[in-house]
Amino acid sequence: MKKILIIINSIKKWGWAENVATNIWNELYKKWYNINYFTFYNDKNNILIKWNYFSLNEKISNNIAINIYKLIYRSYKIKKYCSKNNIDICISHLDEANFSNILSKVIFRNKSKIIIEIHNSIEKSLSNFYKFIYKMIINYTDKIISLTKEDIINFINILGAKKNKIINIYNPIDIKKITLLKEENVEEIEIFNNEFTFINIWRLSNQKNQILLIKAFNQFNKLYKNTKLIILWEWPLEKILKKESEKNKNIIFLWNKNNPYKYLSKSNYLIMTSIYEWLPVVQIESLACNIPVISSNCKTWPKEILLNDFNNIKNKEVNKIINWDCWILFQNWNIKQLIKVMILAYNNKNISKNMKTNIHNKVKLFQIENIIKKWIKIIEE
Repeated sequence: MKKILIIINSIKKWGWAENVATNIWNELYKKWYNINYFTFYNDKNNILIKWNYFSLNEKISNNIAINIYKLIYRSYKIKKYCSKNNIDICISHLDEANFSNILSKVIFRNKSKIIIEIHNSIEKSLSNFYKFIYKMIINYTDKIISLTKEDIINFINILGAKKNKIINIYNPIDIKKITLLKEENVEEIEIFNNEFTFINIWRLSNQKNQILLIKAFNQFNKLYKNTKLIILWEWPLEKILKKESEKNKNIIFLWNKNNPYKYLSKSNYLIMTSIYEWLPVVQIESLACNIPVISSNCKTWPKEILLNDFNNIKNKEVNKIINWDCWILFQNWNIKQLIKVMILAYNNKNISKNMKTNIHNKVKLFQIENIIKKWIKIIEE
């Protein structure tokens, strides 16, 4: 069986990319692949590791010269690890790990197969400096994993990647795990109290645009008193958002919960107001909890998955409310339309029931069992 080295900055308990990566490689481990983990920062105690683990135990630095040195040093250590342990395939997640993975081949002639996965939006999240580095080295990879089909276009047009190196594999969800976790008891059960509930589960940031959500709910809640908005998470804009919502007792902040699924499963709709997204797994996890989604019509997600027809996305009318499958879309930044969508969801309970009949097929696209088959295919090529 092939020996695989997973390269990632760290294994943070709350890291989205880290958890996605760990879920994938746990499944491959079950199929008897020899998995090795290589990190730059040591967070081993945060996640149960079932395989060989090696860390450089670095300290975070903002010094440019030190970080350039780290980049080269990491590449050397990756190559050395691969040679010593007869690694067949190096798979990296996130930009820093990707750069070191590729450079281990470019500079130190690592003979292992090099696969990278870029978790950020090329257009929105990637700095010009990172784009420049990718342009210089990306075609030294053997395979590039894209999270969305639009990534493929951006990898080619923006980063200059060769089309035959790119393959689209969505991030997976573990439905069996979610099904178990969603049945756990909610300590704050009184907050639901049989009331119609919207829930938002993201870090509190400008990108996620919770300020729009809170303003919309404040107006909506004046019309429908027996409704609640639960915001589950924490991050930089905590004070600003709390101040915006402090006069409304029906907006409830629950910070940093280990199990969001038990809250999702007791809500009526997940609601997302992001300015842009790439592949927010929490939306698919919501569907796995049998909860439909209200979402801003941000680029590229969720249109790509909604329509299941990437070629026609740009030709669809998206400037009005769209009721589609297990989602309701509203125009990005449009608070009046968001309020209208919330009223629509509240007054038309059958919409939610009809959506739930479509959820099963949508979720199947992201079942970890199906995603693992695609990973095994490229590993065995």
